Amino acid sequence: MNIPQSTKKHRMTQRINVGLEVLSSASKSLYASSSIPMKVSQCAVSSYSFFTNNLNKSERVVQLLLTFMALGQTAFVAVMAFEDKDNDKKCDSLCTAAMISELIYQGLLVSSYAIAEARKSQIRQTQTEDETQENASRI
Repeated sequence: MNIPQSTKKHRMTQRINVGLEVLSSASKSLYASSSIPMKVSQCAVSSYSFFTNNLNKSERVVQLLLTFMALGQTAFVAVMAFEDKDNDKKCDSLCTAAMISELIYQGLLVSSYAIAEARKSQIRQTQTEDETQENASRI
């Protein structure tokens, strides 16, 4: 099975999204709607990365999923910020949906980032082994 190598652009996008997710989680502990700018930034970074030329198909799918997940999270946070707090039943289901979408987003982000980094390491290790064999054959 030929698995395509991870691209530098995808790994950089994932690093930025992880950093923004950490900032979003930290700011959310202060005030829930303060995570909106980070979620909008994640949408922008992932969608920009989706439209670049140097991503392979699987990375494009991941970036598209991350874009829509971050967009959905932004909508959940915005609705919860401006919703009437007296309707507990509606708030409970909305909070549950927001939490589930956040967990799915974080799981997708972490797993795709880890796979991209692992794929990069395998490529470099293989290249290093090939270079070592070439140097040994020259001697």
